[in-house]
Amino acid sequence: MNGFDNLHGLFVGDDELAQVCRDLPESACREQPRNYGLHVVSLSLTRVGEGLTDAKLVLAWLLDAIGAPTWAIGLLVPVRESLAMLPQLLISARIRRFSIRKTVYVVGCVVQGVAIVGFGLVGLTLSGNTAGIILRTTCSLNSSL
Repeated sequence: MNGFDNLHGLFVGDDELAQVCRDLPESACREQPRNYGLHVVSLSLTRVGEGLTDAKLVLAWLLDAIGAPTWAIGLLVPVRESLAMLPQLLISARIRRFSIRKTVYVVGCVVQGVAIVGFGLVGLTLSGNTAGIILRTTCSLNSSL
């Protein structure tokens, strides 16, 4: 029994597991605790990433710390809020055509992770107007995923 089995057992009772496993093949049922644990870890890391790149707090602080102009700081939240749904509107119909959407979500997570690493690199290497433009653009892309 591994850590994921323990985590799964903590939140899901035997009767619920039996109900889920009734409709699944035996091999899929054995993978249920592992998949549950991976899902919990993934959602937790996503939440931490979102907190680290919060446009209202962390990115505003980062832009101020690297000397970005005030206009860039002032546009962070309006740009994020107004453009957040645009990519979803453009690609959602195509995504619904896939019978298995796992790959799309994994690609989205990877792009979001790269954007977060990009925030850090911009903060370490750039300053002023250039940093403001890049961080504002990356913020709107990251929030739409």
